[in-house]
Amino acid sequence: MLIGAVVMVTPGFIVPVSKFPYPRGTAGLLFCHLIDTRFLIFVMGKASVLLVMCLAIERWFSSVKPLQYRIRFSSKRLAVYVISIWTSASVFQLYRLFRKIPDEGGCRWAENPFGPRSLKALIISYVSVTFILPSVITWASFLHIWLSVRKSPAMNTTSGNQARSRLLRMCVLTALFLTLCWFPDQLNYILSLFDVTSLASPISEYFLVLALSNSWVNPWIYCLTNKAFRKEFRSLCPVRVFDRLGFLLPFKTSAYCLNDMKGTEDFKMTFYNPVELHQYKLYF
Repeated sequence: MLIGAVVMVTPGFIVPVSKFPYPRGTAGLLFCHLIDTRFLIFVMGKASVLLVMCLAIERWFSSVKPLQYRIRFSSKRLAVYVISIWTSASVFQLYRLFRKIPDEGGCRWAENPFGPRSLKALIISYVSVTFILPSVITWASFLHIWLSVRKSPAMNTTSGNQARSRLLRMCVLTALFLTLCWFPDQLNYILSLFDVTSLASPISEYFLVLALSNSWVNPWIYCLTNKAFRKEFRSLCPVRVFDRLGFLLPFKTSAYCLNDMKGTEDFKMTFYNPVELHQYKLYF
């Protein structure tokens, strides 16, 4: 949602550059450096890629090294990992901050401080660190998980086969969507350095939107393929909905009051029998 809000206020996505109402003064200076350079968009987009890599490593430890899992992914360490990811994503985008400066008609490109060779080396290194390396680590982690669970005796049972299928489905979908969403944009970015493609072409904007869409696709993949993630996802939903496909999104306990109710167990049973819902009055 946050990345969507930033996209909406960035010129060229929803509102054409020629009609965009640029702010003035200090607000205009911050706008040019943070928004119009697409600094914030790529910080959030690249942070999403690094988070996928971190989740792949987390799944690897939980499946291959379960005895080390609690140590490696304690609450304090998780906080450090998340902060490090967002800090790294911000550092990788620092070169964007000074690419545009305020002008009378909005924002204009600043002079490029890098030479052609330096710029090519910078961009190729940037793409390698923020996309290629995380993608390789993600695919390698999931591939090793697949090889490990195949050899596990516990996975040869009926329940084990089901668990293995769910795990591998999540792994494949996550890695696949990461690659499909980001690869066209990053390849186009590199090819533009050699004048094979142009970042000013409309297809480049479509590639960028496709890349950024990976940020909202990932939560749904984890939600639909992993019970632990689905449980946390349910707790964020303000409304409880019974779905014929088997999804149950619960009310937050602080979001409602009940009248004429015998007890908690009756309440739970009622939501599994929607016909009886009319017996209770809900106040939001």
